[in-house]
Amino acid sequence: MELRHLRYFVAVAEELNFSRAAEQLHIAQPALSNQIKALETELGVQLLERTRRTARLTEAGKSLLEDARHLLESAQMAEMRAKKAEKGETGTLRIGYVLTAANARLASVIKAFRRIYPGVELDFAQMPTGVQIAALKERRLDVGFLRPPVAAAELATELIAEERMVLAVSSEDSLARKKKIVWQDLSGKTIIMVHPNTANTFYDRFLALCRKHQVAVQIGSHSQDIHSNLWLVSTGFGVTPTTESARESASTALRFCDLPSDSPKIQTLLAWRRDNSSRVLANFLQTVRSVAP
Repeated sequence: MELRHLRYFVAVAEELNFSRAAEQLHIAQPALSNQIKALETELGVQLLERTRRTARLTEAGKSLLEDARHLLESAQMAEMRAKKAEKGETGTLRIGYVLTAANARLASVIKAFRRIYPGVELDFAQMPTGVQIAALKERRLDVGFLRPPVAAAELATELIAEERMVLAVSSEDSLARKKKIVWQDLSGKTIIMVHPNTANTFYDRFLALCRKHQVAVQIGSHSQDIHSNLWLVSTGFGVTPTTESARESASTALRFCDLPSDSPKIQTLLAWRRDNSSRVLANFLQTVRSVAP
């Protein structure tokens, strides 16, 4: 039984007239009659009682009509789903991100993508850079927002943001009242950092500049994420270097101070497997480039 036979049958069953059904289907009436006869022969039942001018459904025809409509509707839906999948309008995208990249810029990307591709399901996972790289290589993630360096030949990367490093301090810290910070102001300060296993190389350049300017700082508590760092800062445990977008974390207990002009720039990279040919991924990359160039 072919779908075209069912389409022909439904047209005749709804019109109850071969001439009108043939006109609707844009085929000759004799050809339509032959197709209906072929369907009846294949099924071994009579579907229509024919007169010179009209046709009438038999009980078998009435039964088939309901199923035929469902089958044709299902076939149409399947075709639509296949076409949407080919265009990347349906499916799932697994997105990794470092916590400091979860800012207004990333939010605008996600909002734009959901508006354009509402049929795509987005799965998010907050992961340190090293864990993301491993997950991308093992195909457990499709795309990641992470920090350099990314030393993996199978991954493609693209710079999507660069922002200044700033210093988060308690509102009660003496630095909070300074209009401009110089490196020597950090002498003796306790630096709170995310654990090295998680932070990758985030603090390396900051600490290198402290040494370059002969500023002795103390390494204080290690936490598992930047939010914990900021909380520790607010309680007076010390200060912490972070990204400029951390200013979005409004808190009366915190102040964000600009570091000297030679302070590090923090880059956000977009990373994905070079051999990932997913149309969903391609659409996401295009959205990132258009929203956050």
